[in-house]
Amino acid sequence: MMKKIHFIYLVLIVFISCSSSEELPVGILNQEEMVNLLVDVEIAQAKMKFEVASEGKKPNYIEEYNAVYKKHNLTKDQFLNNINYYCSDPL
Repeated sequence: MMKKIHFIYLVLIVFISCSSSEELPVGILNQEEMVNLLVDVEIAQAKMKFEVASEGKKPNYIEEYNAVYKKHNLTKDQFLNNINYYCSDPL
């Protein structure tokens, strides 16, 4: 859990501290949008973990992630393309 939190903070710092004048490929979110997306993913994951721990409820990953995709007007494939882009070319 702590490793995941540290990773998110690292990603946020990289996105916030770096700026690029490069034009992004079609379908790739800008830095601010990507940070907001990652924050919502982490919130969804925390919600599911809380429900498991407190209520013994089985997490509905598909429903939670689909809600995040919908909020950001993305499909699962677009989400994965953005993750792959920023992992391969962090800035």
